[in-house]
Amino acid sequence: MGIALPWRWLTWGGFISPQAAECLMWVWTPVLITVALVVLPSTWLALPTHLGSGCLLTALCGVPCPGCGVTRSLIAIAHGDLAHGWMANPVGPVVAAALLVQVVLGVFVQIRIFAFEILLIQALWTDTVVGACLVAVWCARILHLIPVCP
Repeated sequence: MGIALPWRWLTWGGFISPQAAECLMWVWTPVLITVALVVLPSTWLALPTHLGSGCLLTALCGVPCPGCGVTRSLIAIAHGDLAHGWMANPVGPVVAAALLVQVVLGVFVQIRIFAFEILLIQALWTDTVVGACLVAVWCARILHLIPVCP
């Protein structure tokens, strides 16, 4: 089976034929994955060390990005350290809860307990809540109301 990017969405608007989408799936997906796995990491390794954490927004604008610390927060939460997860980024617990809900609903859709449309509606609401929380924490960090965890 393998990994295949969803090229078929291009057929919905009549941009390409289904045969062209099939060709894109089998030809360009391996090319794009190879580029992503080989070229992009090598370019990130070549970045100057003055970027610090590697956050482009922080390096260019001098402000923390909304997602700074979310990965560290999720790792800390996965290890059971909620306090460090909150300190890394207060949105981390919200993101962890949203991921858990989406995984559980995805399983329910797969075993035919819920319809797929319910998963889409829930994902839209979950993403909206997470996005609003990220923006709120970002504004609080820019105003120095919440410290940025190094």
